[in-house]
Amino acid sequence: QQIMPTADDHDPIKVTKLHDAILRQTQRWRQQHSSSINTKDDDDTTAIKPQTHQRNLHPSQRIQTRPSASTLTARIDPLQGHVIEPPRIISPLRVRRTDVLVVGGGPAGLSAALSAKRVASSPSVDNRRALDVTLVESAGYFGGTITKTGMETMGWYRYPGTRECHAGLGREMEKRAERMGFASKWPFNESVCLHPHHFKYVADCLVREAGVRPLLHSRVVEVIMDDGEDCERGKGEEEETDGDDEDDGRFRTIRGVILETPSGREAILAKRIVDTTGDAIVAYLAGAPFRKTHKSEMMGVTTVFGMEGVDKSRFEEHVRQNQATYKDWNTESWEALTTGKEDGIASPYWGKIFEEAAKDGIIDANGYGAITNNMDQTSIDGKQETNTKTNPNHSKEFEQNPPTPQTPQSQSTPNAEVDICGSWSAISPSGVATNLNLVHMKHIDPTDSDDVTRAEMTGRHHVYSAMNALRAKVPGFENATLNSVSAHLGVRDSRYIDSYGNHRLSGWHVTNEGTCHDSIGVFPEFVDGYNILILPTTGRVFEVPLSMMIPKRVDNLILAGRHVDVDPIACAAMRNMMACAVTGQGAGVAAAVSVWEDTTVREVDVRKVQRELRKQGVSLSKVELLEKEERSSDDGDKNKIVGCGDGAKRDGTPRLTSKL
Repeated sequence: QQIMPTADDHDPIKVTKLHDAILRQTQRWRQQHSSSINTKDDDDTTAIKPQTHQRNLHPSQRIQTRPSASTLTARIDPLQGHVIEPPRIISPLRVRRTDVLVVGGGPAGLSAALSAKRVASSPSVDNRRALDVTLVESAGYFGGTITKTGMETMGWYRYPGTRECHAGLGREMEKRAERMGFASKWPFNESVCLHPHHFKYVADCLVREAGVRPLLHSRVVEVIMDDGEDCERGKGEEEETDGDDEDDGRFRTIRGVILETPSGREAILAKRIVDTTGDAIVAYLAGAPFRKTHKSEMMGVTTVFGMEGVDKSRFEEHVRQNQATYKDWNTESWEALTTGKEDGIASPYWGKIFEEAAKDGIIDANGYGAITNNMDQTSIDGKQETNTKTNPNHSKEFEQNPPTPQTPQSQSTPNAEVDICGSWSAISPSGVATNLNLVHMKHIDPTDSDDVTRAEMTGRHHVYSAMNALRAKVPGFENATLNSVSAHLGVRDSRYIDSYGNHRLSGWHVTNEGTCHDSIGVFPEFVDGYNILILPTTGRVFEVPLSMMIPKRVDNLILAGRHVDVDPIACAAMRNMMACAVTGQGAGVAAAVSVWEDTTVREVDVRKVQRELRKQGVSLSKVELLEKEERSSDDGDKNKIVGCGDGAKRDGTPRLTSKL
């Protein structure tokens, strides 16, 4: 029996056509499988007829096949060599419906889903029913860069003088992890370190308590546009546009997405969709214009790993005697342009130790790990094992001339440029370093499957090089072993949408306390990327506009996260996880308000969006932020992260604007 959509959801004529199509498809399948067992199809595969005797068997003992395996599989065009996928009909049993669909479960996606759900409980929506909000994630857990990559800090920039601007969902996630005992203090300031594995559970709790519908292990593979019409773009091709045809009134409406799930193909129909995938996957599939930096100029990707068995007291003593600063970031590998005020600030940077390791032959000059007698093989139970028994040639000659493994390469792309240097984070009381951000690879396009495959394998290879160097050169790490390796590359650069009305956020806006009429929040003047580092110790902030999140050509879609419309310097600010939470909360509220007001996201009333954001505790301007600081000071607010009133330096502060 087929459960069909109701007339309230679809036009009755369309429902009838869909019903007839399903019946025709079912009849064709029955006709092709009603003959004898030996009937062959075009691929010379046997169409197995269900056996009568199986009807009496327990379901777990029955031999089953995919119903369409012999008739609806892809075929190879013998003339063109193309692979042709047949048209598919997704049964109504596998079609879900929701008001707001959020795709991507990182900091931006979590903020979008939670904020959209909270709009329904606001008095301004006349106590209507709660919106149905669905959060889709391709992994088996939420958290994005925190849980997939292992980056602990949503905002590591909180040195004295910094204004904690975002009192919304980003900070709420940190506080929740702190209350649950899954967070610690960053060693160099008042920033919060989130335990990557525990944060999976923190995210689960937030999603469940909010009433958001979760859907894990589900990857978007296509979009549903305007009654199912195909987008005008070639599959697998990136169409170049002149960027001047965005305001010609041609908009197509996105109705939902197609997912590949453990259950097979499913569809979700939604009134509004928020794309928080980081790579603008939904926007790309919908045909929205976008830009992408050439991979020779993209920021690098990172393989993050952790080690356990660190002697914490010995390591901390070493850090006190060899304190690095942000000036040390300015090396041949990393050229860090600063305003000058950052140069004397303490930093968790490691660089020289890897240069020394290369000189000593522990790793070669290109960062490739030399297999030495202390390159231990770690067994499943965590004990150290060597191959001396199975390798009769393990001798002094082997130790003096260790072989260097080759890095996996792709024939279609140049080698990745690898730098082993970077930063460490918190060390737990038990001696676990969970966030060693040390293996960086350049010339990687995160939207290219070959590049990503090569980078994942190359990064894991260099993890062992970095571990060898740490054991040999860093006191306290002598007996440390591998604890974890990131499940996903840490990506900084990808696609960026072209926004409706060309509202691109600029580096000038970020570094000059820019304001805007459609602000959805404020963020510190923190820039980290493209060889520029600005720490927000002056207390300066900028307003984040809603307009940079709305794509051209596609209605009912809004984006949040690093793929919004930004120039390179603004990208170096907005890519940070706390900034992603700012855009996520704004996008979720905008999507929810547009549903209640029955308008497109492009036409939503910004004032109503801002009113809802204020009710959720978000400051939309520096004036509002200062007022909150005064109230917090009067009330003795102990939850304030950094004391940074008017004493922060304003006049005469070195500026970077002229150098940009």
